[in-house]
Amino acid sequence: MSNSIEYKGRTITSDHTGNYVAINGVDYTREWHNTDVQDPVQFAKAWIDTDADVPETIESVKDAEALIAAARPWDDDDYGSERQVNLENRVYFYVESILDPKEFEAFENYCLKASVEERLDAALYVVNGDVNWLSKWA
Repeated sequence: MSNSIEYKGRTITSDHTGNYVAINGVDYTREWHNTDVQDPVQFAKAWIDTDADVPETIESVKDAEALIAAARPWDDDDYGSERQVNLENRVYFYVESILDPKEFEAFENYCLKASVEERLDAALYVVNGDVNWLSKWA
């Protein structure tokens, strides 16, 4: 039986048997088993607290999705924090690298009027290849 909890804007899923732990659907069981931490949820919380689940480089859609998830504010106090803004900026640099200049300009124009959540949702559409959203941004 799996159990899911929300922690700092991320979903931790575990089965509490020592067989599985995931953060936002990404399996971290191997990383957990390489530690001395017994409880998978405690491992995941510590992993999140250090932003260890945030990839340094984006090499796949999963990496980009993990970065976008990490960039979302944990709570009202985290909104606009140095951590949150730095991660959000990394998202935009990545989005800029996968869109052509005209598409990115439309994305930027949308983001000027959007909330943090809306901007990150839009980035998620781009990462997942939904370019139909671009017509809505223009």
